[in-house]
Amino acid sequence: MVVRFLKYTTKEEIIRAAVRKSITVDGKRMFFDHDYATVTYESADQAAEDLRAKGFRIPPTPEGRPRGVTRLSSGWERAKNTRRRDREQYQQRARDKLRGFQRPPETDAKDC
Repeated sequence: MVVRFLKYTTKEEIIRAAVRKSITVDGKRMFFDHDYATVTYESADQAAEDLRAKGFRIPPTPEGRPRGVTRLSSGWERAKNTRRRDREQYQQRARDKLRGFQRPPETDAKDC
């Protein structure tokens, strides 16, 4: 029997409850378990090929190198250090905002 839930939290609650209490149907115990993959691969190369076919960037494993996770260079440039400028702009915006909260200078009662 396969059951699909809209929320994973519901599935987790049911599995936890089923582990605590055994459920039987027609005298046979029912077992509840998590999702399983719909595809099983024979090798990592086969899995990588399938992922490439689906549009994922998987680097080829060079011969003679141990298999494992290889890091792709992203080709992005290193960000410039803008902390000082950002900090100064932030401080200036804070000063301007605080000036808006200042009370106007008090006027003498004679002026009214």
